[in-house]
Amino acid sequence: KVISLCKNQLTSLNEQHFQNNKKLEQIWLWGNKINSLSSSMFDSMPNLRQVSLWGNECIDKNYGNIGEKAFLRHINQFKNDVTASCTN
Repeated sequence: KVISLCKNQLTSLNEQHFQNNKKLEQIWLWGNKINSLSSSMFDSMPNLRQVSLWGNECIDKNYGNIGEKAFLRHINQFKNDVTASCTN
């Protein structure tokens, strides 16, 4: 239910990376070099409750560590910010 890919020098992610993880609840992506992130990657994760993105190039400022309530309440804004900041 948790995937931790911290400090792995990742630079981009898209919807195919997690498409088979329907039970995924938390994604830890902090400390990478992500500069491209697809907002649609979250569409196939109905149980996602928390994402950690601090220390990345494109989205670090607003979404260092998004707690469960904030994430669920602001998922659409999060996806819009990802699209605006992390789409090449």
